Amino acid sequence: MKVVDYRSNPVVIMTNAGAGAASKVKLQVSQQELEIRSVSFTFAGGESATVEMNRYVPAGGSTPAIDVPGGSKTIEKIEVSFAPGTPKEKLPVVAVLGES
Repeated sequence: MKVVDYRSNPVVIMTNAGAGAASKVKLQVSQQELEIRSVSFTFAGGESATVEMNRYVPAGGSTPAIDVPGGSKTIEKIEVSFAPGTPKEKLPVVAVLGES
C-alpha cells in the first residue's frame, strides 16, 4: 500500500518479488478518489512496460484487472502516475492485488 501525497508523481510501490509471477494486477483505491493516468511495471531482470489507464477510481473502488504486458512475470516495482489533485482531509491510498 502507498499513500498518494500529491508531491511525488508517480507513486512507487515495491512488490514482494518472492510472491512469484503475476499475469494480472488490480489497483485498489481507498480513503479518497484518484485519477490514474498510467501504470508502469518493472520486472525481474530489468525489463519494463507501461499501460495507459486514464481512469477515475472512486474511494473504495478498483481498476479492472490489468493484463501484465508480455504475460505472467515477476514484478519488482509498480509506478502509478496520476492526475494532479488537491490534498484533502484524507489522502488516497493505493494497494496492488496480483493474480497468477
